[in-house]
Amino acid sequence: MLVKKLTPLGGKKNRGRMYIPYNLSQAGVDEAGLITGSAVPDNQVVADNFLGDLVAASLPMVIANKVLALDVITGKPYVTEINAGPEVTSVIVEDHVATQRRRLVRS
Repeated sequence: MLVKKLTPLGGKKNRGRMYIPYNLSQAGVDEAGLITGSAVPDNQVVADNFLGDLVAASLPMVIANKVLALDVITGKPYVTEINAGPEVTSVIVEDHVATQRRRLVRS
């Protein structure tokens, strides 16, 4: 299951997603990857409560932004630090199954 994290700011840098594996039964997903039944609304309530509980405990969820540098020898980027970005204000449970790398073909 995929849960999108949204902030009041726009752009790819200011949003995120959480992949929650093994949360759905095979019977709850149709052949096109659409989540059927009450799984989406039920999990939306859980996700909203989770976000609310974090805020109530003064542990707000934020989007982590990586600062990259380029290795001069290999030419590959590497992470130098991770900054706390904007606070997540809402979460949305997606109605299609997902993988971490979004390699599913949609019909």
